[in-house]
Amino acid sequence: MNPDDLKRVWSLMQKAISDHGPGTGIDAKIISQQCAPAMDVNAVFFRAALLQHLFQSGPLDEWREGSEPVALVFQVGAAFPMELGIQGFDPVKFIERLRSEEP
Repeated sequence: MNPDDLKRVWSLMQKAISDHGPGTGIDAKIISQQCAPAMDVNAVFFRAALLQHLFQSGPLDEWREGSEPVALVFQVGAAFPMELGIQGFDPVKFIERLRSEEP
Protein backbone atom coordinates (compact mmCIF):
# COMPACT_ATOMS: atom_id res chain seq x y z
CA MET A 1 0.00 0.00 0.00
CA ASN A 2 1.21 3.48 -0.81
CA PRO A 3 1.70 5.69 2.28
CA ASP A 4 0.60 8.71 0.23
CA ASP A 5 -2.78 7.05 -0.50
CA LEU A 6 -3.15 6.33 3.20
CA LYS A 7 -2.37 9.93 4.13
CA ARG A 8 -4.81 11.31 1.54
CA VAL A 9 -7.63 9.07 2.79
CA TRP A 10 -6.81 9.94 6.41
CA SER A 11 -6.95 13.64 5.49
CA LEU A 12 -10.28 13.12 3.70
CA MET A 13 -11.66 11.47 6.83
CA GLN A 14 -10.40 14.32 9.02
CA LYS A 15 -12.07 16.87 6.75
CA ALA A 16 -15.36 14.95 6.81
CA ILE A 17 -15.25 14.80 10.62
CA SER A 18 -14.37 18.49 10.83
CA ASP A 19 -17.12 19.53 8.42
CA HIS A 20 -19.89 17.12 9.46
CA GLY A 21 -18.96 15.54 12.80
CA PRO A 22 -17.94 12.02 13.80
CA GLY A 23 -19.74 9.10 12.22
CA THR A 24 -20.07 10.78 8.84
CA GLY A 25 -20.10 8.37 5.91
CA ILE A 26 -17.84 8.86 2.90
CA ASP A 27 -18.77 7.44 -0.50
CA ALA A 28 -16.34 4.75 -1.70
CA LYS A 29 -16.05 6.58 -5.03
CA ILE A 30 -14.71 9.68 -3.24
CA ILE A 31 -12.25 7.52 -1.30
CA SER A 32 -11.11 5.80 -4.50
CA GLN A 33 -10.29 9.22 -5.99
CA GLN A 34 -7.68 9.61 -3.26
CA CYS A 35 -5.98 6.31 -4.17
CA ALA A 36 -3.83 5.01 -6.98
CA PRO A 37 -5.67 3.00 -9.66
CA ALA A 38 -6.31 -0.65 -8.73
CA MET A 39 -5.70 0.06 -5.03
CA ASP A 40 -7.93 -1.84 -2.59
CA VAL A 41 -10.01 1.12 -1.39
CA ASN A 42 -11.46 -0.84 1.53
CA ALA A 43 -7.98 -1.74 2.79
CA VAL A 44 -6.82 1.88 2.58
CA PHE A 45 -9.95 3.11 4.34
CA PHE A 46 -9.64 0.45 7.06
CA ARG A 47 -6.03 1.39 7.79
CA ALA A 48 -6.85 5.12 7.73
CA ALA A 49 -9.70 4.54 10.21
CA LEU A 50 -7.40 2.51 12.44
CA LEU A 51 -4.74 5.25 12.37
CA GLN A 52 -7.40 7.85 13.10
CA HIS A 53 -8.53 5.89 16.15
CA LEU A 54 -4.95 5.50 17.43
CA PHE A 55 -4.24 9.17 16.76
CA GLN A 56 -7.39 10.44 18.47
CA SER A 57 -7.07 8.14 21.48
CA GLY A 58 -3.47 9.13 22.24
CA PRO A 59 -1.04 6.28 21.45
CA LEU A 60 0.40 8.23 18.52
CA ASP A 61 1.00 11.47 20.46
CA GLU A 62 4.78 11.01 20.14
CA TRP A 63 4.36 11.10 16.39
CA ARG A 64 2.13 14.17 16.19
CA GLU A 65 3.03 17.20 14.12
CA GLY A 66 0.41 19.79 14.87
CA SER A 67 -2.97 18.28 14.10
CA GLU A 68 -1.75 15.30 12.09
CA PRO A 69 0.58 12.32 12.35
CA VAL A 70 4.13 12.59 11.03
CA ALA A 71 4.99 10.86 7.74
CA LEU A 72 6.48 7.85 9.56
CA VAL A 73 3.03 6.91 10.89
CA PHE A 74 1.69 6.63 7.34
CA GLN A 75 4.78 4.74 6.16
CA VAL A 76 4.52 2.17 8.94
CA GLY A 77 0.71 2.13 8.69
CA ALA A 78 0.91 1.27 5.00
CA ALA A 79 3.42 -1.56 5.47
CA PHE A 80 2.41 -3.04 8.83
CA PRO A 81 1.28 -6.67 8.41
CA MET A 82 -2.45 -7.16 8.88
CA GLU A 83 -3.21 -10.53 7.32
CA LEU A 84 -5.97 -11.18 9.87
CA GLY A 85 -7.43 -7.69 9.73
CA ILE A 86 -8.40 -6.00 12.98
CA GLN A 87 -8.36 -9.33 14.85
CA GLY A 88 -4.63 -9.66 14.20
CA PHE A 89 -3.71 -6.02 14.82
CA ASP A 90 -1.45 -5.52 17.82
CA PRO A 91 -1.16 -1.82 18.75
CA VAL A 92 1.85 -2.52 20.97
CA LYS A 93 3.74 -4.06 18.04
CA PHE A 94 2.67 -1.15 15.85
CA ILE A 95 4.15 1.34 18.35
CA GLU A 96 7.30 -0.79 18.63
CA ARG A 97 7.64 -0.69 14.83
CA LEU A 98 7.30 3.10 14.84
CA ARG A 99 10.02 3.39 17.49
CA SER A 100 12.33 1.00 15.64
CA GLU A 101 12.02 2.96 12.39
CA GLU A 102 12.57 6.43 13.85
CA PRO A 103 15.70 8.12 12.55
